[in-house]
Amino acid sequence: MVESLLKQLKVLPGLEGPLKAELWDEADAVGAWLGENIALVLFPTAETLPRIRALTEDKSCSNRLIILVNPQWTTGRGQVISDFGIFPWQQKNSKDFISSFQTTYTVQNQRLSGDYCTWLYTYPQGWQINVVIGPGEWKCILQSPEERPSYQQVQSLLRSLPWTMSSKGLADRIMAEAEFNRKTAQRPPSGPS
Repeated sequence: MVESLLKQLKVLPGLEGPLKAELWDEADAVGAWLGENIALVLFPTAETLPRIRALTEDKSCSNRLIILVNPQWTTGRGQVISDFGIFPWQQKNSKDFISSFQTTYTVQNQRLSGDYCTWLYTYPQGWQINVVIGPGEWKCILQSPEERPSYQQVQSLLRSLPWTMSSKGLADRIMAEAEFNRKTAQRPPSGPS
């Protein structure tokens, strides 16, 4: 996927030129493709932020497009210990830096009270929340052009839709969960034998 993206970008005016591939962190599979006009970091971690910051501060490549793909950090929602250190000033410095990047595409899956939801963001359209309604079927329940919908907003909306698990009573949700677990346990394991 990354190679395909880079091939498409490198034909655009101003992004041409050779790229050098580097492995920044073998344990976390952090890789980088670096050129004079473009740099892409795959699976960046909080530990690689200083190297990413150095890319942004490199005066010889001041117009370089820098792309971060699949960052492996979380920014604090529901986190007890931050990926960006234990001190508030450390966290603020790192969060301020990563917020300077423009998000262009995000997809996050989450299960809320038995409903499988996807938070999808595409620039410039904004946010879209989709819910599984059947095998291979999704339904968009919310669109927000600017602000990421909160967990509470989505949960409240799910509870108001009569076809969702969230709108069901506790007993119905427990029974559905038990049925899901029963079916899952009956499936043979996949993969090589």
